[in-house]
Amino acid sequence: WYQRRVRGLMTTPIYTPPEPKIIPGRQWKPPKVFVPNYTVTIRKSGLSGRSWFLIVFGVIVYGQMAVYRWFKEERLLKREQREARINILPLLQAEEDRRYLRLRAAVLEEEAELMKDDPNWKVGESPYKNYKTSVFMNEYPPRPF
Repeated sequence: WYQRRVRGLMTTPIYTPPEPKIIPGRQWKPPKVFVPNYTVTIRKSGLSGRSWFLIVFGVIVYGQMAVYRWFKEERLLKREQREARINILPLLQAEEDRRYLRLRAAVLEEEAELMKDDPNWKVGESPYKNYKTSVFMNEYPPRPF
């Protein structure tokens, strides 16, 4: 059993007839006997291994390049969004401050409306009179006791 490649064809002989024995006393050829030739000729189909390797390698390289290009574009878009957010931050902070002041004024009005009957109540002051902790609230770091 062996394989031989001939001009793009792959031939595989399955049966090879044995060589006739020549007896010294007789020099004539033996009579022809029909021996079928069991040679299978298979046409080589598909691409070679080298071609497959180059195709797969090219696809992988192209995919990696596309992914890296996409990462770079995504990074630039995120940077642009971050810069836009930084530039618009003072405007957003001013709007938030105005919203907080409106809410605070509404809360103080409601507090004044609710506590109008109490003469000792001061609107906007804390009802808790704990001077021990409130004295040191603005110190950093706090003093150990």
